[in-house]
Amino acid sequence: MFFLKFSFNKKSKKLLLLYVLVILVIIFLISITLQAGKNLFNLKRNQNNSKTTQDQQHALQTPKTNKQQALPTQQILPNPLTTTTPIPTPSVTLQNNNTTPIFTASKQNFSPNFSVSVNSPIPSAASEVNLEYGSNNGDWLGMGIKIVIPPGWEITAGTQLGQNMKIGEGVISAKLAGEPSSSRFVVYNQVNTEGHKAKWLFKFDNETYGERTFFVDGDKDHGHLLFLDGTVGLPFSSPVSGKLTIFSNIITNPPSPDIYEWKIQYLFADGILEVKKEVNIR
Repeated sequence: MFFLKFSFNKKSKKLLLLYVLVILVIIFLISITLQAGKNLFNLKRNQNNSKTTQDQQHALQTPKTNKQQALPTQQILPNPLTTTTPIPTPSVTLQNNNTTPIFTASKQNFSPNFSVSVNSPIPSAASEVNLEYGSNNGDWLGMGIKIVIPPGWEITAGTQLGQNMKIGEGVISAKLAGEPSSSRFVVYNQVNTEGHKAKWLFKFDNETYGERTFFVDGDKDHGHLLFLDGTVGLPFSSPVSGKLTIFSNIITNPPSPDIYEWKIQYLFADGILEVKKEVNIR
């Protein structure tokens, strides 16, 4: 066995102490650096966790906010029974009325009647319109008829429909040449409107009644006129009762709930007899 014997002088001892001190300083600096890095890592991790939590809370709150915003608002419509809106008055005039009928009948002792109903009194609905007309006393020969439709209703132009398309039907009963008589009829559209908005051809089952033509003028904003081309050419005498149904394929209700006033005018040599009927669209 060999023994090593070291001997340190004062200079060697000082140098050794200096080395040890440097190593300790290096270890201390490394420790501080590691600790600082650890603290920085923990800080970033905490910030990320905090942001994730906030995002989750926002995601949970977002559907509630959208749901609240999506709640529908209730629209309050005016009550047609209590509305103060004045009844619309048509301002339409006849167009291209080249032949003015000469009325020979008299309104004396003539007692007319008139009623109007719609199958579906809902705004903007395509609904059949039922017109009932007639008289209890008086003669019809040489008399004219005009139906005044208030603004709001829309009637399809004849040029937009097919030729002889069926657009209505009805029945009439009266004394014809002193004898009771009746006939059903069908209304057909005519594409050649002769300058009017529409031309309607009435064909009767009873050949004695022949055919009758009604013209339509006007528009939705100003109202419409439905009028007989000429005069009643048959010797009708009272009591007279008739019913006309205008099909829903050509007429549409007004867009707003209200009370609307329809009129029928019986035209005579000595004046006009007018009957009004209110229709409630609600």
